Amino acid sequence: MTGHLSAILASIAKIQYRPRTLHVVRWYVSGTTRMRLAWLVLAILMANSLAHAARAEDYKTIWVDPGQSVDVYWDINLSGKVFLAADINGHAACLDYWWIVWPFTQIKQLGRHCGRATIDLPTLSDWAVGGKLRAGGAEARTRLRGTASEAVAHRFPEISF
Repeated sequence: MTGHLSAILASIAKIQYRPRTLHVVRWYVSGTTRMRLAWLVLAILMANSLAHAARAEDYKTIWVDPGQSVDVYWDINLSGKVFLAADINGHAACLDYWWIVWPFTQIKQLGRHCGRATIDLPTLSDWAVGGKLRAGGAEARTRLRGTASEAVAHRFPEISF
């Protein structure tokens, strides 16, 4: 009875069973199963890389109405870039961009950009320790999406008491 039960279980698990000899167990993985496993591993790796590349909460969406100017981004003691994409119903839109540079509240015009734009954060060469990026000049209700790649610009010495 145990021989039959072992043979049945072995056939279900796709194990080669040889009665009355040493129990040789060899797993069979068919070509189809190997392909499925390969696709599964590839899908997991892609999902993992996409999750780290850009999360939904990393992007900010702002609506710009005609005649309105909006705050897009602000920073203090950061270096890097701001990546923007402006569109009207899926078609590239044009907006005017400018920085209000701190601490002297200077206006640094960046010009009119259509569609995608990459804008550098203000640095000490601009006499800036921070700033606020503004956008305006929309011709129709415009969706502005953006994200930033940033790092601490200047590390200050630690003070301990």
